[in-house]
Amino acid sequence: LVTAASAVLAAAWVRRAPPQTPADLARAALLPLLAFVAFSPVFSPQYTIWLVGLATLVISPSSWKLGLAVLAAAALTRLVYPSPGYREGLGLERTLILAGRNLLLVACWARLAAEGWWAVRRRTTDDSPAPNLGLS
Repeated sequence: LVTAASAVLAAAWVRRAPPQTPADLARAALLPLLAFVAFSPVFSPQYTIWLVGLATLVISPSSWKLGLAVLAAAALTRLVYPSPGYREGLGLERTLILAGRNLLLVACWARLAAEGWWAVRRRTTDDSPAPNLGLS
């Protein structure tokens, strides 16, 4: 449900506030992909490969934190998988790394969802600027 809602929001975002740069389009495309990866009941480590391409396109001189946060989440995944002790359990350290990675992905998704929501709302109500929510 979150993935579908994110896809609808991304489509409205692109329609109401057409992308001016490839980074703008990548931000909208990253929204449903982040939702799928972050909220899926199964998180395969290979999913992070999907995120890396769009995350690198999102990085620009004026807006780099979000892209680097997604890349950091992908790097955290590599700290855990593959693991020689994977079949016996992850242990506390690896569990904390995965929890941090998951929180980072959810935070990135929330940031993009808020950005998309404000872009759609701004185009439908008035021309007031979107609030600065941090990970720009």
